[in-house]
Amino acid sequence: MNIVVIFATQPEIWYDGSTYWWKSARSGRISTKAGLVDMLAEAHRQAAEDIEKTILPLQAASYAARVVIEGAWGAAFHWIAFGCETKHQNHQESHARLGTFLRRQGEGAVAEWWEDIDRIRQGGWYGGSPEPERVQRALDL
Repeated sequence: MNIVVIFATQPEIWYDGSTYWWKSARSGRISTKAGLVDMLAEAHRQAAEDIEKTILPLQAASYAARVVIEGAWGAAFHWIAFGCETKHQNHQESHARLGTFLRRQGEGAVAEWWEDIDRIRQGGWYGGSPEPERVQRALDL
């Protein structure tokens, strides 16, 4: 079973392929929600998974480094949209000022994570050939 941790801040949200689990920041109680996630969140989750499946086989090819970084960035955007939609019932449709939006939602750690991968993307896309370490960092984020 693969479990995806959506946000590593409170409350945390997990997805095991069929059920969403979350832990309340206030009570610490764990709740579940099976099959009731809205269609928009589900579309973002599917997009993120599709992108991840596409880029993972490319990570060993040095010539594909820019595409892998860009794909990791795109998957991250969709995971963030999924997490925001699931947790806050809204998300931002654009990557511009996404960090600011996340901080307003109380997701400072996710904002930092997003800004880190965004810097890696900019350096990889517009700079010279990305080093393998930068590709791995983008995939790790």
